Amino acid sequence: MNKQNYDIPVLQMIRVLNDHVGSTIDMPTLRDEWYFKMSETPDNNFIYWLDLTMELIGTNCELVYIRQRGWYTEVEIKVCKITEL
Repeated sequence: MNKQNYDIPVLQMIRVLNDHVGSTIDMPTLRDEWYFKMSETPDNNFIYWLDLTMELIGTNCELVYIRQRGWYTEVEIKVCKITEL
C-alpha cells in the first residue's frame, strides 16, 4: 500500500485495525479509537471511512455478525493479518 495514495482518515483506520491483529474489535471501540487517533470527531464520517477502508483492505479482515433475534444485532471486525502502510 502506498501511503501517498490514501487520505489520513483511511491511514488512521488501518492503524487502529493493525493494533488489533489476531483479535476482534467491536464498532464502538473501533470508532472511539479512530476518533482518538484523528484527534477530533469530524461530522460523524466514521461509517464513510470504515466503508472505504474495508474496500481497500477487506481481505485482511472478517466481519462477524452476531444477532440475538428481537434483542440486538452486533457487528465486530476480526483482524486476521496486519496491513502494511
